[in-house]
Amino acid sequence: LLGPNQCSAIVVNYISAGYILLPFAFTQAGYVYSAILFGFVALQSYITSLFILETCARAETANWISSDGNLPSIYSMAIRDTKYELSSLQQKFLGRKWTRFFLCTTACDLYGITWLVASIFGQALAEQVSVTGTDEDYKIWVGVFMAITVPLSCTSILDQALLQFI
Repeated sequence: LLGPNQCSAIVVNYISAGYILLPFAFTQAGYVYSAILFGFVALQSYITSLFILETCARAETANWISSDGNLPSIYSMAIRDTKYELSSLQQKFLGRKWTRFFLCTTACDLYGITWLVASIFGQALAEQVSVTGTDEDYKIWVGVFMAITVPLSCTSILDQALLQFI
């Protein structure tokens, strides 16, 4: 089980700090429209999690099927100790080609989000904390962002949880 620090680090990494701006976004877009949109996104997330859970259950079932194609009488639909990652589920059910597609699109998504956060970080700090007083401030702050995030991205999220609260 994860402790509160690890859970908070996961929330900050996966949801990002954008949740801090939710009240502002609600007031700008209107409460009714924002609530409807928020509910729709929550429903999409729930459906996606159900699809992933069912795929894990199918993978577990595939591990229990005997050579004659039958399940043992003691089988239940519970997902046991096996931990499935999305890439391994892709490999198991869709093959190598679609696994590569999944990994490439996921990598592009993550690199794009990281670059967006780096540019926002660099721009915000260049405007607020001038180092040279020129346009080079943006590059300096993006370099600072990279100096912090690149080493962290090479470690496990559980290992970096305490460091993220400093």
